[in-house]
Amino acid sequence: HSLKFGGNLSRIRLFNDSAFNSKGVWNFDNLQDFMNNRAANFQLALDVASFDAVQLQQAYFLQDDFKVSRNLTFNLGFRYETFNMPFGAFGAEDPAIRATVVPGPARSDRNNWSGRVGFAWSPEGGIFGNGKTVIRGGFGTFYDYLFFNIHTVTASNFPRVRTALLDRPVNLYPRQQTGAAPGFDPRLTYVNAPENLQAPTTHTWSLSIQREIGKNILEIGYTGNRSTHGIRQGQGNPGILTADQAALVRSTNNPNAIPGLPGVSGPASRRLFPSFGSRVLIESTAYGRYNAGYVKFDRRLSRGLLLGANYTYSSNFSDNDESLGVGAITGSSPQIPQNFFDYRSEWSRSVFDRPQRIAVFWTYEIPILARMQSNTIARNVLGGWNINGGFDAQSGQPFTLFSNVDIYGTGGTAGRPDLNAGGIMTPDTVTANFRTFVLPLDGTGLVTTQINPTTRLPLANSRNTFGNLGRNTFRGPGFALWNITASKNIRITERINTTLRADFINAFNMRNFGNPITNIASPQLGTNTSDPGNRQVLLSLKVRF
Repeated sequence: HSLKFGGNLSRIRLFNDSAFNSKGVWNFDNLQDFMNNRAANFQLALDVASFDAVQLQQAYFLQDDFKVSRNLTFNLGFRYETFNMPFGAFGAEDPAIRATVVPGPARSDRNNWSGRVGFAWSPEGGIFGNGKTVIRGGFGTFYDYLFFNIHTVTASNFPRVRTALLDRPVNLYPRQQTGAAPGFDPRLTYVNAPENLQAPTTHTWSLSIQREIGKNILEIGYTGNRSTHGIRQGQGNPGILTADQAALVRSTNNPNAIPGLPGVSGPASRRLFPSFGSRVLIESTAYGRYNAGYVKFDRRLSRGLLLGANYTYSSNFSDNDESLGVGAITGSSPQIPQNFFDYRSEWSRSVFDRPQRIAVFWTYEIPILARMQSNTIARNVLGGWNINGGFDAQSGQPFTLFSNVDIYGTGGTAGRPDLNAGGIMTPDTVTANFRTFVLPLDGTGLVTTQINPTTRLPLANSRNTFGNLGRNTFRGPGFALWNITASKNIRITERINTTLRADFINAFNMRNFGNPITNIASPQLGTNTSDPGNRQVLLSLKVRF
């Protein structure tokens, strides 16, 4: 037995200096109102949202490496970790505010117990014997800490920040206004964490077999994990759209033919709790699952050559991929669900899913050129060369077709259209994949949604049944890249040595596009505006003395 125990104590401090809305924000319902200087409202924060937060992170562990025999070892571990939630992530203390569907202070998660177990076994005898084979496996539970971004987005709620509100001002834009005396207004938007916020949790497992074959090592393995309590953005008071209301919008072609959502600009109407405004929730309810099989090959340095390669075949599923607004993610997969009452319909390939990935690397010292030359000058010219590089390739990134318009009347813009099984969707005519695509919006396309005949865009408040097209249904172009480096060592004197080096990044100038525009409301739908990259060459000289 080899026993270890210990702990980790971290004190994390963030002073966040924020002054959101401190210069005032004007909101207009449409371009016509803007041109006629009829604002929906004006909001002005009279307090700053700054805070000075301290988080104390604690972790304690006990571990035993138990060597059962000379060829079998178990690794056993137990761990407990916890952390506080500064300011309760600014949950409401006032019972009157909490009665308007605003959560109270988030509690610290004190239930993060985890176990770990692993083993390594080198069989004796048979084809796997001679100490050249190792079988490894393990399972563990891991926790993550809740990040301070949660505090940043929940710091502007009343009464920490009092917001002056002026409804329907006319001919006052762009001058700053004081508005009504600030106080608690249930129509205002609140952004909170729920009281039972939990630490993101991952259960990870793996099994592999590794074999030494001469100077080569071959490993075949499987790894997987299941994640729970991931951070997502939800809504505690979503909009509700009835069938009759949606029918009226379609018949009049006017999203404003029905009452709007309650909020700062008008009376209560279509929300789940009609008298209150939006209640955004930064909650820990997202799930994910990853499974992968892999093959790994390594060749030790021999005769100047070092070589390695890895291939992974995997699947990565989730029901949410981003809680905030990272463009590289939310541009392909919206950060909020289309239906706040049905997270199950969000389960799909994750935006991080790359079913196939290969990575190859090599280093080759070229002594043979120098040995072939008896002439000293020729040996100095041809000797000392080193070539190394790598090749990476992987499947493309999944993406979602979404409306970017509140077609379902929930207050969100992540609505997906319906599948039209006999429709037309034309992929890129050169690559035959979805680097670009053409999607007709006249009902003959692969997907259909209610389209405004005037603007040719999705019509807000026009559907009360959610689209059945899945999240991350399509996949963008793959990725492939070669990097090559050539270098030569030149000894000038015994004390002076130089290295000439040329790096070829994306050596073969491969065009690696990101995902196309998938926002149905965009006139650029189906086009690809990403930077595909290009070859870069870096020349350098190093002198050592």
